[in-house]
Amino acid sequence: MDDTDGPVQGHPKALPVADSMLHVMRPHAFGRSLTSPDSPRKTSSAPPRLGATNRPTAQQQIQRSVTAPVVQSMAVRRLAGPDRQPARLPTSINRLMRNASRAIHGNQPKQDFVCKICLQSADVKTRFALEGCAAKELHAVCTGCATFYFTGRVEEKRVGDLQCPLHGSDGCTALAKDGELQKLVGEEVYQKYVRFREMTDDETLRECPICHELVKPKMVHENTPPNDDVDLEAGTMPTTQDADANNMSPQLLPAAPKLDAGMQCRQGHVFCYYHSNAHPPGPEGCEAYTLQEVKEQKLAFDALGAKECPP
Repeated sequence: MDDTDGPVQGHPKALPVADSMLHVMRPHAFGRSLTSPDSPRKTSSAPPRLGATNRPTAQQQIQRSVTAPVVQSMAVRRLAGPDRQPARLPTSINRLMRNASRAIHGNQPKQDFVCKICLQSADVKTRFALEGCAAKELHAVCTGCATFYFTGRVEEKRVGDLQCPLHGSDGCTALAKDGELQKLVGEEVYQKYVRFREMTDDETLRECPICHELVKPKMVHENTPPNDDVDLEAGTMPTTQDADANNMSPQLLPAAPKLDAGMQCRQGHVFCYYHSNAHPPGPEGCEAYTLQEVKEQKLAFDALGAKECPP
């Protein structure tokens, strides 16, 4: 019978040949080296553990805990010992972020305020209030809302209504100055504001529909032909009070000038004073367009069943 087939028959504790060989050689694995049998045997107070050569040192474990701030592991507690207190480590990433932020931006906390238009919390650096506002702290708004507010007023041609967003409350009657408005709305919107303000100051000004130049109309006398037109400033014609002061008869006053509907800018663009470029230039086109407007208005009233109130 071959010994390699199995354990010896009739022996209950017999081992296979391979297991018995391993059992015999096992003590040499922990004693002398197999490669150098004559080398001195290394002694150890404790039996070696599996994976002991890959075990990190105490310094490496503490460094790992510093770079990843978590609750102290059992390994760190074991290395520190029962009578030794380990180094105090940060336990929160938020704490590290706060410390870094304070180191960069200083120790002062961020200050916010509530915008009175959008009712949102905003950085105090974006707070805006008019210089003439009587309650700057109570009427403070963010620059985004202030820009949107004043831009809308300019686009609606409400250039005389550029008041504080909370105008009327807390005794505030502040109006936006040109410098404040220009910083908020930008150059393009500010140029619109300048044109609209000039048109508000002088209602006879008209804007060229092509180049947007503001053109002042020419005025003609009723008693003079249209070709003999003069460019008069508004309010320069003598009045009845001027005639009485100079002992002049009202009949000797020159006739009040009429506006010449034909407008022409410095670029040579021709348009109508009343209807802009809705019809060809000239008095005939202006009269025909006016009659057409009257007819369309009458047809609209008839369609609605509206009737003119009798005198």
